[in-house]
Amino acid sequence: MGKQTIKAAIFDVDGTLLDSMYVWEHVGEQYLLAKGVTPQPDMEERVRTMSMKQIARYCQTEYGIQDSAQEIMDEINGIVAERYRTEVVAKKGAKELLAVLHQNGVKIAIATASDRCILEQALKRNGLLENCDLFLTCTEVGAGKDQPLIFQEACKRLQVL
Repeated sequence: MGKQTIKAAIFDVDGTLLDSMYVWEHVGEQYLLAKGVTPQPDMEERVRTMSMKQIARYCQTEYGIQDSAQEIMDEINGIVAERYRTEVVAKKGAKELLAVLHQNGVKIAIATASDRCILEQALKRNGLLENCDLFLTCTEVGAGKDQPLIFQEACKRLQVL
């Protein structure tokens, strides 16, 4: 068997590149409570792999929220955006790992369920975009990470599929 070469790597952001999982814990519940709606106990588990648009639809269908999907997404994004802008830090070794992969010719993609407008500033502030070739969100590709579309699209755009 010959030497295998890694051609590309796809990274999630929350909890992988950024130490940010705490920001998302209970954010759906916080949103619903602010609307005067009591969330079901398993609400956070149900929305964990959903895109923001899927979460907005879920809030509309499961909880009867009358706001538009965009309004729901904007409010949820508003709850977490400031924390990403000012306090979220990179996971230990993440920046160095991306640099080593890049130096060795590995194409790097970020594929996340979070919206670009929330993550981009934290990724830049922590130096994590410097070595990335692609940044994709579930909202941009139209499917959550519970489906393979974002990963397939990343491979296609990196020309490794």
